[in-house]
Amino acid sequence: LVRDCERSVREIISAQIAERPDVPREFARILADDTIEVAYPILTRCEMLKDADLIEIIRNRAFEHQLAIALRYDVSERVAGELVATGNRDVIVTLLENSDARIARSTLAYLVDESKRVDSFQQPILRRQELDPELAKKMFIWVSAAFRTHILQRFKFDAEVLDELLSAAGIDGAERTMLEAAIDPA
Repeated sequence: LVRDCERSVREIISAQIAERPDVPREFARILADDTIEVAYPILTRCEMLKDADLIEIIRNRAFEHQLAIALRYDVSERVAGELVATGNRDVIVTLLENSDARIARSTLAYLVDESKRVDSFQQPILRRQELDPELAKKMFIWVSAAFRTHILQRFKFDAEVLDELLSAAGIDGAERTMLEAAIDPA
């Protein structure tokens, strides 16, 4: 019946049942796998969908579906990992900005490393509650001065220790550059 209804009717049904606790899971799955206009309320608000349902949608549906899941209340570590695995920067930034999403330390460590080349990850990562001091210290080397101040204030690091870290990183980078130049004069 749901598949035969016009899209506008499915959109209305989806919006009305998204937060109901008595929605049959299979019904919610059908609506979640529909066009984004129909799926959005279910993907962002329906608690009947399980991690396996969300992961299947992440793997098989379009960017808009992934983005809706990243906005969802209470994203699990497993679902967050799948969203990061898409490699879509907008989805990842949306996930990082979702304070209700739980992100595993290993996933966050990967994103910290990625933030070296993807600037748009830096600010939302630094706002995450689960960011531990070791990962923040690692980011200190490549983030802007404003973010360095944020790290110093939030994690109460000793500025001298971090200055030494920056100096060591600069020396290491210069040594690597000189070594590469000696190997490849071009």
